[in-house]
Amino acid sequence: MQIQTEPKPVGELKPNKGRRKKARIARGVRVFFVCGRPKPYAVSRYVDGKAKAEFFSTAEARDQRAKDLREALRKGEIIQIPTRAEGAAWAAFRESTKGHSWQEVVSGWKEHMRATNTLPCTITCKEARDQYLEWCYKKVSEKTMSEDTYRHKNQKISDFGTTFGSALLNTVTTPDLEAWLDDLSLDAAATWNNWRKHTVAFMAHFDDFLSRNPAEKIKIRDDSIEEVGILTVRQTAKLFAYALEKEPVALGRLACEAFAGIRFSSAVRLEKKDLNFEDRNIILPAHKIKTKRRFASDKFPATVWEWLGKTTPDCWTLTPSEYMHLKSEIFSQAKVPHPHNCLRHSFCTYHVNAFENPGLTALLLAHKNQQQLWDHYFGRATSAASKAYWTITPNTAAEIANGEDA
Repeated sequence: MQIQTEPKPVGELKPNKGRRKKARIARGVRVFFVCGRPKPYAVSRYVDGKAKAEFFSTAEARDQRAKDLREALRKGEIIQIPTRAEGAAWAAFRESTKGHSWQEVVSGWKEHMRATNTLPCTITCKEARDQYLEWCYKKVSEKTMSEDTYRHKNQKISDFGTTFGSALLNTVTTPDLEAWLDDLSLDAAATWNNWRKHTVAFMAHFDDFLSRNPAEKIKIRDDSIEEVGILTVRQTAKLFAYALEKEPVALGRLACEAFAGIRFSSAVRLEKKDLNFEDRNIILPAHKIKTKRRFASDKFPATVWEWLGKTTPDCWTLTPSEYMHLKSEIFSQAKVPHPHNCLRHSFCTYHVNAFENPGLTALLLAHKNQQQLWDHYFGRATSAASKAYWTITPNTAAEIANGEDA
């Protein structure tokens, strides 16, 4: 027999008012920076046990999103629920520390790890580079760091990150850093010390990961008075006589370094349109000069224009790499010594001693003052040699090269 039961009475359905939506489970909010992305600023959080990242074009937009997420966590709109294992671990921690706060325990633990040189590090050199440069960029946006300072830091710390890559930051030693700086051929003591200074500041930023700052032990170089490497008049003539005969494509850029004092980094970027032969004016746009300020002058010695007239059109199509290697080859084949930055140093020395106008020399070098001229160049060449230097032309180079130095 089939028994049929009466259905239970159904009460009045009420609208679903006041019922809260199911909260998403989030596990912390983290901000970070990713180099090379169109939108490099990121905020990440865990949702349902999986990391979810959002990317933004500016740090401000990213930070606002992170602030909103943290506020939602605080209000309970996003619930951060510990796992069972985390809850048990926290209970065990509280029991073992007899109620002491985690801040006290962590502080004592860090001091112990520093004392025993066993402080753990989980950040790589590349990650440290990215975090530090992001922090610096934020300082620029807040007007607490100048753009020029950021440019210096970006240059040096970017190179550091590229060199040491995925190595953990605490594995980089003082000898490693000194070898890195040596490979950069930082011949000028002031330049070496400047790189050291920025490296010390970078390492200090990650004090939580380092038992000691390895950059602080890099020996500071004496930059009070430093001898610079220059070419003799005969060596310069020999170099240009060889280039005139064998490699005229390089003459224009070589002449800009030796007879106009233009930095190598600017000479490799020069284009023919930057040279005004009619008015004998050389223009260096801001992006082609170290000072990042547009520079133009018609006060360069006539010698440079005689050599510029002998270069071939291909000179201005050479890439920086092509010119760098061709320049080294010319020095080698001409059997002329090649001290670091010797062409610009030669210009400085012979110009200030031949024309005895430090103000004009400093102007052509784009120096802010004359102090460096007095410290490094003035009095380093005789008056006869200084005047002879400016007689090196396409017509006289071979003869001077076969003669004797003044």
